[in-house]
Amino acid sequence: MAQASREPDFVEAFARGLAVIRAFSLSHLALSVSDVAAATKLARPTTRRLLLTLEALGYVRSVDGMYELTPRVLELGTAYINARGMWDIARPHLETLVSKTK
Repeated sequence: MAQASREPDFVEAFARGLAVIRAFSLSHLALSVSDVAAATKLARPTTRRLLLTLEALGYVRSVDGMYELTPRVLELGTAYINARGMWDIARPHLETLVSKTK
């Protein structure tokens, strides 16, 4: 995991949780606790607790001992997009594209 901030308000546990989410990718869709621990350089017990927390919150699911992200992680990016009004900007262009492809 990246070097922790020395800021007094920095929440290390939150940073670790985000690191766990970032461990997943197109080439790593399903990961074991050990896989995530290796990718994040976190201790296995810490990684397990973070994955269980993310599972309880609906961001990952466990299937046969492997963890995978759920669609709920999209909410993290959607919050940014909604705040920036990108949908309003893109919508007319997308509607034009749809009408041309019908």
